[in-house]
Amino acid sequence: MFAVLFHVTSWVLIFSIPFFLRPNIEAATTHVRRVPQPPSVQAVFRLLLIAVFYLNAYILIPFLLQKKKVAWYIVSLVGVFAVVLLVMLMVNRYEDVESIPWRVPFFISVFPTLFILAISTTYRFIIDNVKNERNLKERQTEHLKTELSFLRSQVSPHFMFNVLNSAVSLARVRSTQLEPTLIKLSHLLRYMLYESDEDKVSLTKEREYLQNYIDLQQLRFADSVHIEFSSSGSFDSYLIEPMLLIPFVENAFKHGIGFIDKPEIHIRMEERAGELHFEVKNKFNPANQGSNDKHSGIGLVNVERRLNLLYGNEHKLTISNNNNWFYINLILQLR
Repeated sequence: MFAVLFHVTSWVLIFSIPFFLRPNIEAATTHVRRVPQPPSVQAVFRLLLIAVFYLNAYILIPFLLQKKKVAWYIVSLVGVFAVVLLVMLMVNRYEDVESIPWRVPFFISVFPTLFILAISTTYRFIIDNVKNERNLKERQTEHLKTELSFLRSQVSPHFMFNVLNSAVSLARVRSTQLEPTLIKLSHLLRYMLYESDEDKVSLTKEREYLQNYIDLQQLRFADSVHIEFSSSGSFDSYLIEPMLLIPFVENAFKHGIGFIDKPEIHIRMEERAGELHFEVKNKFNPANQGSNDKHSGIGLVNVERRLNLLYGNEHKLTISNNNNWFYINLILQLR
């Protein structure tokens, strides 16, 4: 739409140039008799200026000026001025050409040509700038998709490793719980394999995913770990990036269990006025923070990166610890 409006405006200006120049030309050539010319001949002037517009915008600038061939560009412009002057002297024929003041050729050739070149140059740089911005956004979008796919590929194997470990533990010590565990695991796998390929999923599905994971962990640890999970709000109305919240929960189970007196994990998920308030807190043992597990922290690093890429200033993540309690608080503007 912008291009069409720009072209139409340019053509209107081009066709108006003779009317703006006529008073100056007539004032300078009152003593010189002009040979009458039919309207069709005057149209040549306008068509010539249109040709100059497109010649400069689509040939001279992209193939000469933008390729640093400045000398050739200047030579080409001189040639354009010469052609315009020649054609204009043919269109506006006078009986005594030698008596015409020097400013007449300026008004009838140089000034209109400069005006058209300025418009076409502006047009060329505008469309190039729009094109460059569009290409930049496309590259940024493609880079974002690539990076998010990479981050998800890191999350899924890491999470799967933890879930399978849970199933193995249940198979060893609570065989009667293996069947419900495998059912929960199948729901998790279905979500990971199919839902996580989508750009967005409903917040309800993400909540169910967390519920299945927490239930599975509850089956694994039974009463040895106090686990609380609460949720409230309207989840069906909003979408979220899949598997965005699970790393926070994983982190709580990873560092909130083992060599801890009465381990506790509290998870709260609440939709409030179009915002998601997600809180996770767990006890931890500072002596365990120097674990030899080199993969410790991968989940949190990835999810922080994903939040920055996807939500930017539309989220606030606070991570802190106090008195052997580890806190994660996420406020997310829902869409």
